[in-house]
Amino acid sequence: MTHEKVLIVEDEENERTGLAELVRAWGYDTETASDGVEGLERAESWNPGIVITDLKMPRMNGMELLEHIAAHPQQVAVILLTAQGSVDAAVSAMKVGAFDFIEKPVNPTRLRTLLAPSAIHPHFSLHDCAGSHYKIGPEMRAWRANKAREPRR
Repeated sequence: MTHEKVLIVEDEENERTGLAELVRAWGYDTETASDGVEGLERAESWNPGIVITDLKMPRMNGMELLEHIAAHPQQVAVILLTAQGSVDAAVSAMKVGAFDFIEKPVNPTRLRTLLAPSAIHPHFSLHDCAGSHYKIGPEMRAWRANKAREPRR
C-alpha cells in the first residue's frame, strides 16, 4: 500500500465514486470532491500529493483549480480529465503545471501508469523519460510546454 493521498474532483457522482474505488483498490488513500471549490478546500486541508480533476465542472473548473494548486508552495501532481479533449486545452494545462491530461473515458491502465511516477515526484512526467532526463520546477514546465507544442509523430 502506497499511502499516497489522491484527491478526485469530479462533478459526475458515478465517475467520482468509480475513480475513487479504483484508485483506492490500487493502494492509495483517496478523498473526493464534487467541484473545484470543494476540491480546493479539500486540497488545502488534506494535502494530497496527487489531484485528479475533471476539466469542466460547476463553480470552479479544473483549469482554475489547477491554477490555484500551482500557486501554492506544496508540490502537487495534477492530472486533468476531460470528455472534450483538445490540443489547446492540453497545452494550456501543461503550461500551468499539470502533470498530465487524460481524455474520458479513463483508461485504467494509463491512469495507473501515471499515478506511479507522480506519487514519486509531482514534477516527473512520462514525457521526461526520453534519454533519462529529469527536469525540475520551472525548467521542466517550460520544457513540457515546448514538447506539447511539437507535432506528434
